[in-house]
Amino acid sequence: MLAIALVLEGASRDDAARACGMDRQTLRDRVHRFNGQGLAGLSNDTTKGGRPPQHWSCQQSTSKP
Repeated sequence: MLAIALVLEGASRDDAARACGMDRQTLRDRVHRFNGQGLAGLSNDTTKGGRPPQHWSCQQSTSKP
């Protein structure tokens, strides 16, 4: 949502994507979903296939490889 907010405020898609840690193509896809479906289009719907979201424990998210 932050990347889309940056675009709506006038940032380029490239700058907004970079600021949010994604590539421009991913942001482009999300902008199209937002334009077509609003905020609901940004949710991860695992009923359409794809990998389910990962859930990390606090220990996993702070450990270094």
